[in-house]
Order: sequence, then C-alpha cells, then structure tokens
Amino acid sequence: MATPADKLASSLEALQKLQEQGAVAIRSRQLTRTNRERLTKNGFLQEVMKGWYIPSRPDEAAG
Repeated sequence: MATPADKLASSLEALQKLQEQGAVAIRSRQLTRTNRERLTKNGFLQEVMKGWYIPSRPDEAAG
C-alpha cells in the first residue's frame, strides 16, 4: 500500500510531465481529480480561475 508521501510523489511526477511539455497554466482536465486535489491541498498548485491552475511553491503566500 502506498504511503501518503508516495502518493504525493506520484502527483508531482504528473505535474512535472506537464511542465516538461511546456505547460505554464494547467487546465483542470489535464490532471486527474485525485492528483489535482492532492497538489492543491499541499500547495503545489494554485487555482487562478475556475478550471485553471498554475504551479506554485508550498512555502509562498497566496496572492
């Protein structure tokens, strides 16, 4: 069974693949709901408009 850290690592790999393809703004449909929610909850994605996200750093303040 995967640990929470393994699950987060898997979601980060999915985000990295999108970034390697040149994606700056990410549409919600480009990630699975599970990956999107996990990355948002942990601060690696920030919703900028409904359905659109940008990668962010967990240690930076929102806004």
